[in-house]
Amino acid sequence: MTESAAAATELYSGFKTNLGIVGYNGSAIRDDVDSVRDLLRMETILDWAQEEGMATGAVTNTRPTHATIAALYGSVVNRKWECDSKAPDGVKDLARQLVEDAPGKNLRVVLGGGRGAFGNLEPEDVVNQWACQRKDGRNLVQEWLSKAEKSAYVKNKEEFLAVDANETDRLLGLFAANSFSFVSEHLKNSSQPSLPEMAAKAVQVLSKGDKGFFLLIESGLIDSAHHMNWATKALEETLEFDETVSKVVDMIDTKETLVILTSDHSHALSISGTTSTGPEGDIRGLSEPSTETHGHRIPVLTYANGPGKMNESNSRNMTDSQFRHPSLTELWTSAHSGEDVPIYATGNVY
Repeated sequence: MTESAAAATELYSGFKTNLGIVGYNGSAIRDDVDSVRDLLRMETILDWAQEEGMATGAVTNTRPTHATIAALYGSVVNRKWECDSKAPDGVKDLARQLVEDAPGKNLRVVLGGGRGAFGNLEPEDVVNQWACQRKDGRNLVQEWLSKAEKSAYVKNKEEFLAVDANETDRLLGLFAANSFSFVSEHLKNSSQPSLPEMAAKAVQVLSKGDKGFFLLIESGLIDSAHHMNWATKALEETLEFDETVSKVVDMIDTKETLVILTSDHSHALSISGTTSTGPEGDIRGLSEPSTETHGHRIPVLTYANGPGKMNESNSRNMTDSQFRHPSLTELWTSAHSGEDVPIYATGNVY
């Protein structure tokens, strides 16, 4: 069963690697710096796009140093080495690699969370166990801004919406200490732009040139919700991603732009039974009684494992975003599963 670091490295480079590895081939051993002393970072689609003169960008509602985005530009033997306080001495963390090294430093649009890894926490930031904080005292945001003219940094939705794409050649937006809030919580945290808004702005900034662009857009909170057995949240995040895809397709000319949609792995979610009809019909609820269910109504959505207890009484409505759908085997976080994932595509590329 893969995870996002290995899967993203494989998707972008075409070479298999080991779990937890970012940017190195299968000779790399997790946590073993010596295993990559003679290895070079593998080139990815980001390198190839920049070599062709394309404008490039990455958008996520997790962090630009998180596995899926980091595999575009970075190389470490532990995906958690996002900032210097998490990485061993002498190892360049992923935030520094993004700001200092090609191809990361050549990205023209970077939008996501993870302010702590860049040494730019805001007073209102709530720092949790996953949020990297720099110990070297560097402010990588200011270093990023100093590298080129017409560069802009934004930290909230108001500043983001005020950005004039026609007057901005490089845009960095970090809107949270860690990952974004879930869609269901956006009203409580209106300082964060939505994924469709970020995607649209990225397309506007990147599409000004005459050599085309490459843009990676990640809806990483689908994965985060599944890990906690929050099926409703996962569905809400999927709907926002669907809106994002529609927004992008409406903005481009599919006669000259190729859009590819896929996932890096599956989750242990099952869809069982037949959804009830009428006002109660909801995939998040209970099934219709049937001979297959011996006349019982069962949850349509269940997980093979995770923090949702199979027989635990839960006062929340099953359609509530905080409801944990039941899991057969209790784990603190749901494991990935091994189904093949689909790849969808539309458009064209010359």
